[in-house]
Amino acid sequence: MSRNSRQSLLIDRFKAWRTAQGLTQAKAAQVLADAGLPIAVRTLQQWEIGRRSPQSVTAAALEKFLDEQEKQTAIQTRTNVAPVVQRLRRWREENNLSTTQAAAALTENGLPVKVNTLQRWESGLRHPSALAAKAITNFLDQVPLTSAQQRLYWRLRELQKKLAEAHRSVAEKPEQYVVQIVDELMQVVEDLLEIAPTSPKSKKR
Repeated sequence: MSRNSRQSLLIDRFKAWRTAQGLTQAKAAQVLADAGLPIAVRTLQQWEIGRRSPQSVTAAALEKFLDEQEKQTAIQTRTNVAPVVQRLRRWREENNLSTTQAAAALTENGLPVKVNTLQRWESGLRHPSALAAKAITNFLDQVPLTSAQQRLYWRLRELQKKLAEAHRSVAEKPEQYVVQIVDELMQVVEDLLEIAPTSPKSKKR
């Protein structure tokens, strides 16, 4: 890649950063100055319209500045988890649910969410849309928070799926494997009946 091409990409990168931060060229120049890069506003203007390019030393300093800015943005993104996601994670942890179980609970209640999407929400790498956030809030306002009941209910659903899979491919599943699933299934049912005779969904009716 030629020197001019590298500098052009650097200026495009700078302009994208400035736009993402909502900075005017004057404010961007002030931020650069505060970071030890005193660059005139007119110089920035000339760079962005392609009439001039930064010298090698300045380009290296600007690239280092942008690297630091992007690193800070990444850290802030990871830690800036939306309040609705914090509430969703708290509900999941209070009910001792894995992200897979939580995603299944959301999907069953009309909020189809993939497990990796939920994980990205909780890590702050992604955020739910406004519509999804509203739907999650409505879900959390209605869902029961009885940990034991929730945990056993979703364990029951997992075992039901395993049993269905074993039934579909019984030739490939050892008899002992099926018996084990049935035993676990019955234990969960017994525990559920002891603490709450109804499932989380039936409580809404």
